Amino acid sequence: MTDIDAEKQALRRTVKAHLTAMDRADHASRSARIGAHIVNSAAFHAARLVMAFDPLGVEEVDPADPPGPKGIPTGAAWEPDIRPVLRACLKLGKNLAIPRVDFGRLAPSRASTPGGDPTLTPVLISDLDKDLVPVERAPKGVKGLRHPRPRLPEADLNRIDLVIVPGLAFDRDGNRLGRGAGFYDRFLARRELIDFGTTTFGITFCLGLVAAVPHTSRDIPVDAVITETGAITTKPQ
Repeated sequence: MTDIDAEKQALRRTVKAHLTAMDRADHASRSARIGAHIVNSAAFHAARLVMAFDPLGVEEVDPADPPGPKGIPTGAAWEPDIRPVLRACLKLGKNLAIPRVDFGRLAPSRASTPGGDPTLTPVLISDLDKDLVPVERAPKGVKGLRHPRPRLPEADLNRIDLVIVPGLAFDRDGNRLGRGAGFYDRFLARRELIDFGTTTFGITFCLGLVAAVPHTSRDIPVDAVITETGAITTKPQ
């Protein structure tokens, strides 16, 4: 483990402790304000194709996921509930993509050889209830996560206007701390997104806004960080 890896692990523990201290009402209220800031943003209004994620809702978590001090299962407490944003995309006639998740080498494997790196593939959906299904063979702690069902069309990476990115923590320069699998690190580095000029929003609660996130030159910062108090446009890198 490198020094930066160790720093990230320590920061994850600190931020998780803060996030799991929220109660359900506080989590819902903060999530609603984050969603309102996203929907009212110029980037959202202008976007024709939005990639977001289906959050692990507080009522849809893995039963084995232990509750935090305030009763919210820990996996759910880390993410703002942006399902109203997803519904707004569809109501407004925007194209909505949700990532299909392949945990690769992190998945509980029945094979004799491990899989590859975890990947995200944005897939177009039109119905949150019919088009999303539970992820199979998910690692412990993320069961209950949903992604697009098979045979739905993939989104064109060259046409994604806005990506809404989850994270445990962000800093004011847009550096992101994820859960450690590297899904979004690899995805945001895709040349198609960079060449198209895709806008990226990192979303977190104010409890996840920190002074500095350990990072390397290979990490791609987001363009803005959205918390319940508003948007923070990140500094040029």
